[in-house]
Parts: sequence; C-alpha cells; structure tokens
Amino acid sequence: MTNWYEVPLPSFKNPPVIESALAVEFPAVTGLNPAALNRLQKVWEDRYPDLEDRPGTPPTPLHSSGEVLFNFVPQDGGGLRRIWATGRGDGRLVQTQNDRLILNWRKEASKGPYPGFNTLLPEFEKIWNEMGEFMEAAGYLPRSPALAEYTYVNAVPIAPGDSFGDVVLLLTTPGDTVPGVESFTRFQFIRDIHIKDKHPFEGQVFVQGEPQQYANKRQLVFTVTARLLVGGRPEGPIEGLKAAHRLATLTFEAVVPEEKRKAWGQQ
Repeated sequence: MTNWYEVPLPSFKNPPVIESALAVEFPAVTGLNPAALNRLQKVWEDRYPDLEDRPGTPPTPLHSSGEVLFNFVPQDGGGLRRIWATGRGDGRLVQTQNDRLILNWRKEASKGPYPGFNTLLPEFEKIWNEMGEFMEAAGYLPRSPALAEYTYVNAVPIAPGDSFGDVVLLLTTPGDTVPGVESFTRFQFIRDIHIKDKHPFEGQVFVQGEPQQYANKRQLVFTVTARLLVGGRPEGPIEGLKAAHRLATLTFEAVVPEEKRKAWGQQ
C-alpha cells in the first residue's frame, strides 16, 4: 500500500490554479457575532484592510455522500453572517464566521502568481493564533477544531475538439459513439480516507467540476479538496492542514494527464 506521506510532492512552474483555500472549522462560539467579528478584523487590518459583510454558511457535514447543500438567506438579512477581509494586490482573503477561519488566495485579485502552500500556511497559522488571542482576551470559550480542509480550484481552457476527459482522467466520454459533440458535464468524485489505511486523520477527498466561463474563455473549472477530521487530536489543525494539502496535491497530480502536467511545468 502506498504511503502517501512519504511520496514526493509535485510542483509546477505555471499551475492552472485560480484559487486555493485553507480552512479550519470548529463548533460555533457563542458571542462571536458579526459585531465581534468586525472587532476581530482590527487585529490584522494592516494586512487585510477592506471589509465586506456576507451571508454565512451552515456547518460542514463531517461526512458527505455527495448530497447538495443549500444555504437560504433570510429576506431581512439575518441568519449566519461572515466577514470578508481582503488584502490589496496580493490576492489574499480572510473569511471569519462564528465557527470557522478561512484563508484564500484568488488569482483574479493577485498581481503575482500562486504563492504556494509553504507561503500561505505560516500566514494562516499567524491569523489563527491572532484570532485565538482575541477570543481569549474577550472571554470567549476556546475553539475546538473539528475539520481541516485544503482546496485547489483549477481552470483549464477547453479548445475546440478537446474532450473533458483530456483534462480530468476520471472522466470517460463517449466520443463519436453518441450523436453530437460534447457540450456540458458536471461531475463529483469522493474518496474516503481512513486511519486504518495508515492515514493520520479520517476524512474525504473530493474532485468536482463543470465547464464555466472564466477570464472570458470557456474552461473546465474543477476543484480538488481534502477534508480531514481533527477533532480531539493532539496534532491540532495545522498538522491537519499539512496532511490535507498533501492529499489534495497528490490527487490533483493523479487525475490530470501527463501531457497537461508537462505543459504546466511539473518539476
């Protein structure tokens, strides 16, 4: 059996990633309401000065069978709320809610290339600790991390005559055996991760996507996400994020063709 934690990780000179996200989720903290979240932003406003109030999302299921989740926003603007705090020109976005902390990098808001996990993780750890210090000073109960998640969002142009299967190997398309030409597909694959298979955490890996317009081009936009259960584990959320990043990266390498990986400058 492959030891996924000893396999060398690939790197790419020009990866197709358009967004990445490091996220840790914990049981909702009483008192960490929108007003408190806005006060929290003062801690890092020198790095993330621009704030937006956004609808929140319900807790992430500890295990998914592929069901679609809906988030209904009340007409009066109530319900769960989330605060976005964005940097300027670096593509970074901090999202806080009463039950989670997320650090995104977004290509469309960045003047530079994808900075890589080894750059983003120390920043996440810094804001995670700053959030904890804020909560302790305010008298809130400590967070109890439950989930650690790492996500890649990728966009690959679809040229005329290209098959979706030319981008994601998990897709098998019928070609000329079915009338017409490929127009649209939506896909999702889920893999269960078990400690008994020598993984440090239980969890799941997801690959999902569909064609979309991105940067004024028709592209196959697909995400690779590793979501791990870190509740009650002494390793903590940072080790969970490291393991999730490793699984997401190796999954990405496994599901795209070698010729695509070469075109993106795999090293």
